[in-house]
Amino acid sequence: MDKTIAQDSPTTSGASIQDKLNEIRANILRKDVVSVANNQSEMAEKRIEQLKISRERLKARAAEISSETRQLNALCEEILTEKYAGETKQTDTSDHFHLLRDLETEHRIVKQAASRVTEHLLPKAEITGMRATAAFSKAQAVVMRDIAAERMSRTEELMAEAAQHEGEISYDPTRTVSGILIAQAQQLELTAGSQERVAYEREQDYSRTLKPQDSTTA
Repeated sequence: MDKTIAQDSPTTSGASIQDKLNEIRANILRKDVVSVANNQSEMAEKRIEQLKISRERLKARAAEISSETRQLNALCEEILTEKYAGETKQTDTSDHFHLLRDLETEHRIVKQAASRVTEHLLPKAEITGMRATAAFSKAQAVVMRDIAAERMSRTEELMAEAAQHEGEISYDPTRTVSGILIAQAQQLELTAGSQERVAYEREQDYSRTLKPQDSTTA
């Protein structure tokens, strides 16, 4: 663990405690295990945002295609009406029909892609994101506990030495940096547990929505 972190002192001021906590938090985030977990959590969140953007753009494109198809259908209807009414000047509709088929094909595929994002990719990405966030919280908690234990051990040694000179000395460990770190680690562990439970519940809900063929294509 970081040997530069000073031991706790029962007389440490509030401002000094906050300064030490800020320094320790910065050190914790630089630890390899925490940094890796943080990067994975950020990547998972980035993927969720990408999928949300993809979903909205696919929906927008589907709406555009629907509008283009309606306009082209109306044009073809008008041309065919005049053609079969005996209009001598004929307008070639073959290109319009080809475009209609292309639009219909694109519309079908775009809607399928949007459904896949909404029904499969995004739910799974959100579950992964919850678990990555939980892992980040747990990694911080582990390092916090290690730092707190080291600081507390050193403090107890110093208190024992001081007691040899001054007699019995007592202090409230919950008000020290170590005590605060332990409390924060406990809160992070509770948060991680809650995130993992929600991720599990979401995964179960997602699994129940799958059709037999979806389980192999999701």
